[in-house]
Amino acid sequence: MFIHSYQSFKTVYFISFLLLCLSLLICSISRADDSSPLLINKPAGLIGEYLSVFTETNQKLSLKEAKQIYQQGEFVRWDKPVLSFGIGVAPKWLVVEIENRAEKNISRRLIIEKSWLDQADISIVHNEQVIKQVHLGDAYPFAERSIEHRFFVFEHDYAPGINQLFIRVETPDPMVLPIFFGSREDSAKRDVFNSYSYGLLYGIVTALLLYNFILFIQLRLRRYLFYVIYLAMFILTNQSYTGHAFYLFWPHSVLWQQWMNPFLITLYAFSSIIFAFLFLHTERLFPRIFKITIIAGIALLILQLILFLMEAQSLTVIIAITLVMFFSFFTIFMALITLRYIPQEVSYFLIASIATLLGSTITAMTVFGVIPYSELSYRAIEVGLSIDVILLSIALAEQFRFLQKEKLLAENMARLDPLTGLFNRRAFYEVAEPIRHNALRYEHSMSLIIFDIDKFKLISVHP
Repeated sequence: MFIHSYQSFKTVYFISFLLLCLSLLICSISRADDSSPLLINKPAGLIGEYLSVFTETNQKLSLKEAKQIYQQGEFVRWDKPVLSFGIGVAPKWLVVEIENRAEKNISRRLIIEKSWLDQADISIVHNEQVIKQVHLGDAYPFAERSIEHRFFVFEHDYAPGINQLFIRVETPDPMVLPIFFGSREDSAKRDVFNSYSYGLLYGIVTALLLYNFILFIQLRLRRYLFYVIYLAMFILTNQSYTGHAFYLFWPHSVLWQQWMNPFLITLYAFSSIIFAFLFLHTERLFPRIFKITIIAGIALLILQLILFLMEAQSLTVIIAITLVMFFSFFTIFMALITLRYIPQEVSYFLIASIATLLGSTITAMTVFGVIPYSELSYRAIEVGLSIDVILLSIALAEQFRFLQKEKLLAENMARLDPLTGLFNRRAFYEVAEPIRHNALRYEHSMSLIIFDIDKFKLISVHP
């Protein structure tokens, strides 16, 4: 028995050893493949795993110094499709070797798919000579870009052989760098997809915004007004951090571009909590919580203004993102404690808040580099908010239907005598007035019969 167990143990150990050797071999092969250059005819896509990274420490490096450091092997190869370093980090140098095996120049586009980089300096080195240099970033007016695009685009005809592409990026905002490489046609296809997706998102939100604005005009209820403000802030915030606003609204204002992201995110979070409180009747049910939260929100807005004057941009971004996350959790908490008071209204709101929380959490974790970057994970907040605004509009429509039902019930009750259930004098006037006007208009005769019944309250009326 013992010998048999020992032999089994040796077999398992031997198989495990073989698997370990195989794993090491695969790793070594993959590492060797990782060190290979980016082929010019590689299918279009994100190229993070082909990039090597170096972090500046004390002073800004020149391109010559960065080349020397790269030749000394101090750059570290990245291992994911998208580079993500967090918020307020030191400037980074990136390098990728692009190999053109053809006998002629081939044109390719490189797009840094972020709109909030202060500096993005790109240089092409071929045969140890600097061929081309461009300086991009939102530290420059939008009108100065050679290629009109909401992201930072670098287009070049790559010569045969090895071309070294150096990129220096600097920003106090989240340094998340999805870098696309492909032909102009591939870039156009990617832009078309993004245009359709953003058009669908903005179309849905704008339609709901107009619908609820009409409801506010009719009902004059604050919750509809603040829902309209909440939707407007969402659209403007989204357009700001996706680069659409820089292109459309303030193409010449660098200051606005660099500071509007944290301010709009803060205003969006504040408008969302005010709408949530109005929807959940927090001012009536929990007046103390309502008052404290409003005061805290105003204090945070003032703090953001102070940080703006101090030029502490990274801190404003951290506060804004943290505020969105906190209010998402806090809104769910308020919905849960309100559930027993107005369960039918809160159920929609609770599901909508959870969708927003999941979306914003996934996006925040992607920005901070906690989870791997993908187009879906980065835009999860947009998916969550799309579900949120649709469910909240349904909830507001349900509230409108309930108000109309209550109004009709009150009007019907006003027409009935509470003791007998028969129509009262008000109902008589409502029915008789149209008949009288009709008779006068067409000169018809009209008769009126009046009964005076003593002790009428003793008569039992049955339907």
